[in-house]
Amino acid sequence: MENQLNQYRELLPPQYKDIARNCGEDIAYAVCWNLGGLQVSVPGPDKLTEKHQLVRAIGMDMAKKLCTIYQGNILKPPRCIQVLRAIRNAEIRKLINSGIKKPVVAVQFNMTERAIELICAKEPAPKNNSDIFDL
Repeated sequence: MENQLNQYRELLPPQYKDIARNCGEDIAYAVCWNLGGLQVSVPGPDKLTEKHQLVRAIGMDMAKKLCTIYQGNILKPPRCIQVLRAIRNAEIRKLINSGIKKPVVAVQFNMTERAIELICAKEPAPKNNSDIFDL
């Protein structure tokens, strides 16, 4: 996944880049994947318990590192939907180009066959130019 993230780095939101710069790419990815779109109150590392949503989502070690840097803040990790969509669409195109049939790919990605056709008909959008109608 990290290699795929590097390919679409310019699509990553500033909040993701901030967490990655301060805590590491693995923590940024785990936080955004598991808690993206939520507001998370960040306690001090000494106040973390196994029941805290950070610990449940990313594990105690990662949560302690994150809390050391962001303690006392409200973290609002992004969902990174543009990047995830770009990675998904690239994977769909790769599968179709390798000869896998559209209905099989549609089932694998829980999408309609028409959505797969639309994705395959489009060339990948320029990296910094997104359209609200992109799939």
